[in-house]
Amino acid sequence: MSSFQLLIQQLEYSPDAITSNSLSSLFRFITIGTTLKNDIILAEPSSAPINDPPSVLPPAIARFLGAGCAISPAQVSDAWTLLKDIIWTVLHRYLPLLLLIPNEPVPEAEHLLYPPSSYCLQPNCSCRAKGMMLNKAKQHYVILFTLASGPCTAKSVYLYCESCKIDYHYNYSVSEGERTYYENQPANIQVAEHVYMAKEVIELFKTAMDLAWTSATNCARLYNICLSHGKQAPASYGVKFEVYVDHVWDGYVISSLLEDCKNRKSSLTIPHTGEQRDRFTAAMIAKKSSHTALWL
Repeated sequence: MSSFQLLIQQLEYSPDAITSNSLSSLFRFITIGTTLKNDIILAEPSSAPINDPPSVLPPAIARFLGAGCAISPAQVSDAWTLLKDIIWTVLHRYLPLLLLIPNEPVPEAEHLLYPPSSYCLQPNCSCRAKGMMLNKAKQHYVILFTLASGPCTAKSVYLYCESCKIDYHYNYSVSEGERTYYENQPANIQVAEHVYMAKEVIELFKTAMDLAWTSATNCARLYNICLSHGKQAPASYGVKFEVYVDHVWDGYVISSLLEDCKNRKSSLTIPHTGEQRDRFTAAMIAKKSSHTALWL
């Protein structure tokens, strides 16, 4: 049964929902709830089944949904009871929270950057064997440079497996001082500690540099002047809404290395410690050596 058919069926069983909540509020509730699914999961006990929605929302999520949909706490509870199965099964397509709640105070982040899984990815993990989720988390606020919306506030979350001693970040995992990038990469790439770039932005820079011989400096200027939409970081934000030359180069290097590893069916592993400018040196040398060997 499709999500739409399930929604119609649920509304048939609970016709009062349409009188107490407008259809637009119901669909907004579904959209925001789907976007916040990872936050809801993170608030659950590690032993909770990830495939089943919780019967009660975390208080902070409930308040946020109430503000975003302009409904009372009681209506939030009723709507969750009615729609939780739909929210949990609908195909997740992320929408910026600022677009979802345009008339409300600015939320803590426009984008949420979570690791690809709520479980440890190690096949021999004892926690995974028990069906336990990763619920030890840390988060910090970052900037995401996008093509369509310019620079955006974002929240980056990483999860920790106490059994395997592995940190799971948005783009990679960290174990014993080494950073290993996931085989399947998400839509954005971390280019500095608090800076992420959409792949479309990186591809724009790579094309300009490769075909038009545009310098990294001018690529950064191009974005800051033409694509930033005049947006400024919130006063309390610790990072400026500005692309720097290092961001352009790091995006170019990381993206190229990931593409090369994908073509060679290998993983990109680099040191997690040390200076950012030095982390990718060995990987770049290995890439050059492998390509040189093909011509010998």
